[in-house]
Amino acid sequence: MNGKTGHGTWTRRALLVGGCLAACAACGDTAFTAGEWDVAFAAEGSTLKLTHRASGIEVSGELAFLGPEKATDAAAAPKENWKVGDSRDGEPHRLALIDCGDAVRGHVAFQQNGARLNLLVFHREAMAYQGQLSFAGEIHGPADGFAANTLPVVDERVLQLSSGPADSANFNSIFSPGRDEAFQILSTLGLMLESGAPGTWSFEAIANIEDPAAARMAFNVERGYYRSRWTPRYAPIDRKNRPCAPTGWAGGGDLSDARIAEKCLVPFGIGERPGVGGTGADAALGASPAKWADLLGQARLAVGQMFRHGIVSWADPGPMTVGQDAFGIEQARVEATLVALPGQRLFAGDKLGGLAPDRIWLLQRSLPACDVRPGNLYPQFGLLPVWNLGVRRPFGSWHVVALFNWGDDQAEIGFEWGEIGEAADTQFLCWEFWTETWQGVNQERFAMQVPPHTVRLMAMQPYMAHPQFLTSDRHVTQGGVDLKGQQWADDVLRVTLGVVGGFPTTARFFVPESFEFKSVSVPDGVTATARREAGGKVVAVTLAAESTRDVPVTLAFRWPEAGG
Repeated sequence: MNGKTGHGTWTRRALLVGGCLAACAACGDTAFTAGEWDVAFAAEGSTLKLTHRASGIEVSGELAFLGPEKATDAAAAPKENWKVGDSRDGEPHRLALIDCGDAVRGHVAFQQNGARLNLLVFHREAMAYQGQLSFAGEIHGPADGFAANTLPVVDERVLQLSSGPADSANFNSIFSPGRDEAFQILSTLGLMLESGAPGTWSFEAIANIEDPAAARMAFNVERGYYRSRWTPRYAPIDRKNRPCAPTGWAGGGDLSDARIAEKCLVPFGIGERPGVGGTGADAALGASPAKWADLLGQARLAVGQMFRHGIVSWADPGPMTVGQDAFGIEQARVEATLVALPGQRLFAGDKLGGLAPDRIWLLQRSLPACDVRPGNLYPQFGLLPVWNLGVRRPFGSWHVVALFNWGDDQAEIGFEWGEIGEAADTQFLCWEFWTETWQGVNQERFAMQVPPHTVRLMAMQPYMAHPQFLTSDRHVTQGGVDLKGQQWADDVLRVTLGVVGGFPTTARFFVPESFEFKSVSVPDGVTATARREAGGKVVAVTLAAESTRDVPVTLAFRWPEAGG
């Protein structure tokens, strides 16, 4: 989301635009070629269609202009809906801005430079009014494309990650791994880009006529995005056959390790034992991390290689070490978070027979590798304090945000909503995974004190004003691998959770003050134990199943005044 243009406004405009798209045919009232683009404009509905001939990308939607009541008043706020129409001055490659009195007061020009097409909005001579041009509609492109950011900004603090077709106000591009092609939409005032069905995105781009730095929007197709930069021999990963990073265990290899892996890790999704040693990351780090400095090296390596992760290679931080002989529990949690939250390649580096139960628990909460892609498609460096995983599933979206204190002293670690691509006025429910603590309903920003050499891991669910899923302790992604469905209707919350047979899982649910938890029910072969936490704001339900399965869970609620 973006603080400059409210998401609600964009949604309403997108709904209106849907009815206009059919009017924008292959040939409109104005049609011409601009570099690699075909431009077609239909005055009826002010619909514009841009087609990039080589890639087949189509951008179509409504052009709208908000101007002042009087174009001669430079101080007046733009409140009137002007028309965008065909040129009236004989210039074939531009459009007219037409005020409420049917007078032409400005223009929209199309500037091309090969694969890049600019839309520039400007006044007629001797005018200086304020106004805003918007272009909102749909993008049709490659089916394997996903939204991401390809334009670095100065002093970034956040490692952006995505699981599923997650959206963010910080995303400005659609990248196709199969083509190694980035379609970039450049809008100084911000861009709304929302994923739909495969190969389809809704969008809105904005330009301000009175500000030369913000008076244009641009569309650019960049071929060979990785090949021309960091990966000359670019070849995408076959995600159909390998949707997630591989996992395994690389410990000592005796029979006791094999028995523990079979009993405690295989049910959670660990892969085959790959053998000892053997990756480039291992060589970069030496052996498994055994001290804090080694773990910092893993973190730098993860940040530096994340932009390739799941696209041309699997990020490989080297062996994952959580043993009590190497680290205290807080440092072991750091290790588990930095390996598992981004869905990196995971090879358990400890001798399993020597691990304490709480360290086995960390490995279990890191398995299987979640399907994660980078949000920023360029290298980042250093020890970034905030790692944001945006998760999107057919039934909802949420964030899991890691706050790392890499330093030697306690520090406040936090972030603004804009840094994770959300609008400042969005309310989020926050739960800390490692300490199992309710962090309240937050708006605009979140910060907390984090001890040295420690991580805090926040689940952030958009506030829904009714009972809803909050978190699960099955995996560090807090629902990313185990939440299979969620539906609220008639004071009943129905969720489906993946449960590992023989290993209890605790899911937590938020309960607003206007509701009261009544009961929980599960099918035969599963037990459910419920308890209230955080002064009744949270209901924790521990599920235990005889076998690994997806468990439908039904939670009933009532209004306190009606409950008797």
